[in-house]
Amino acid sequence: MRYKIFGRRTGLRVSELALGAGNFGTRWGHGAERAAAKKVFDSYVEAGGNFIDTADTYQFGESEELVGDFIASDRDYFVLATKSTLGTTPTDGISRTGNSRKNMIHSVEGSLKRLKTDRIDLYWAHFADGVTPMEIAIAWLLHKAAKSTTSLIPILGSRTREQLDATLGALEVKLSSEQVARLDAVSAIPLGTPREQIAGSASAMAGGKPELLEVPVIPAA
Repeated sequence: MRYKIFGRRTGLRVSELALGAGNFGTRWGHGAERAAAKKVFDSYVEAGGNFIDTADTYQFGESEELVGDFIASDRDYFVLATKSTLGTTPTDGISRTGNSRKNMIHSVEGSLKRLKTDRIDLYWAHFADGVTPMEIAIAWLLHKAAKSTTSLIPILGSRTREQLDATLGALEVKLSSEQVARLDAVSAIPLGTPREQIAGSASAMAGGKPELLEVPVIPAA
């Protein structure tokens, strides 16, 4: 496992693959029991991983509880990410869901207790489409990350050791320039306004001579 700097200016070192803990626990009626979840966690750490992603809603709080137990012996080694918005139960209702300051404070306090820690390193949201082959997709993201001005960190949401081993196989997948171009083309979406409006105005903004204007490698905005 290699390591990347998270974002442009944080200096935070994270493994090139993050471990998603949505399948840690069984309160959704499916998922991994503690022993199976611990095997996935241990295998990920043995591979060099240090970036753990969970959420208060994952397994209605059980995921955070298990992650808290698993990282307790070496908390400082791990970069810990969790999320809010959906609440921890289907009946949380209007006052304990959403992205308001009130709910965020409530969610953070609950997550800190379940994670048995005094700090959360990253707070965010993440969803997967569930239909794209996990290893073209991860390898493609890793390829794009190598040329990106910021870090792209794929999150692995494995339920079993076998699934983790399969997705870790992405580290061995090497894509040709032609394959990357084809993947870029089929995944491209219209960027819409204001991106396309700004792009259409580029020539005018450059006085009609955009080809003669030298611009920074990293855009200003």
